[in-house]
Amino acid sequence: MKEKSAVRRRIALLLLAAILLTSAVIWLQSVKSVEVSRRQSARVTEFVRPMLEKVTGKGTVTDHLVRKLAHFFEFFLLGCELLALSLVRGLTPQRLFNAAFYGLFVGLADETIQILANRGSLVSDVWIDFAGTLCGMLACLLLYLLALLIRKRKRKA
Repeated sequence: MKEKSAVRRRIALLLLAAILLTSAVIWLQSVKSVEVSRRQSARVTEFVRPMLEKVTGKGTVTDHLVRKLAHFFEFFLLGCELLALSLVRGLTPQRLFNAAFYGLFVGLADETIQILANRGSLVSDVWIDFAGTLCGMLACLLLYLLALLIRKRKRKA
């Protein structure tokens, strides 16, 4: 039993490190100047345009769309990490609330950093960030529940 709790503790520490790293990467993107951010965004847009246009249609992928998707997906990853940590530590409503609140905090801090870096800050980006966090948490929770269901069916078989 002690071995199991030691493994859980190690996994929790790794997830905490991943959460902090993801948060730092998000915030470091916000410190960049407008020029650097635009160049980086243009490179990413050119890279993902062919893939996204298969879904959205030819000529519909803009720098703006890619920026918003980037906001969503970096917070989706954060939401997955936060939910995984909640699962490892024992899922409770309070842990779910804390995880969601942390995602919201990271989004608010991200936009505040952009203000301090003389970049545009948008309340709508905080909502996109928070939606990404919640969707990541939900996706991770659904995968966990699916794994439990599969495990339960295998035991019965």
